Amino acid sequence: MDPRSQEFSAAKRAGAVARSRQQPGQRRAAAWRLAGLSIRIFLRYVFRFVLLGLGMALLTYGLLDWHATNFDLSGLMLYDNDWRPHPLHLAAGGLAMVPPTIWEIFQLEMIREAHSVGPQHPGPAEDGTAAPPDAE
Repeated sequence: MDPRSQEFSAAKRAGAVARSRQQPGQRRAAAWRLAGLSIRIFLRYVFRFVLLGLGMALLTYGLLDWHATNFDLSGLMLYDNDWRPHPLHLAAGGLAMVPPTIWEIFQLEMIREAHSVGPQHPGPAEDGTAAPPDAE
């Protein structure tokens, strides 16, 4: 075994011992830090994806319910339908929720990339040519 691989093995064992001494919460926080996510950003992602799922569910339910009424438009106005929502109201609400939620998810992704801990993708070189992929 060459000396470099022995050093690497020793460093790997030392890292494993140090990780085993950490509490589970510390390991989880370290993993999130490595991923570039804070708990706040993670919860924002969860909330946005729940909103996206709710919007899609409302849209689907509205269209299916409208199909069940044979695409009838009677009762579209609330006062004609004993103040009950028409299936198109639910579909319109779901459709209105989807694009802003997707936009918010894109914004969170941009925030995450801007605060990322890892190496960034190299941009174009000073002279306008593309930088090679292995450039640092």
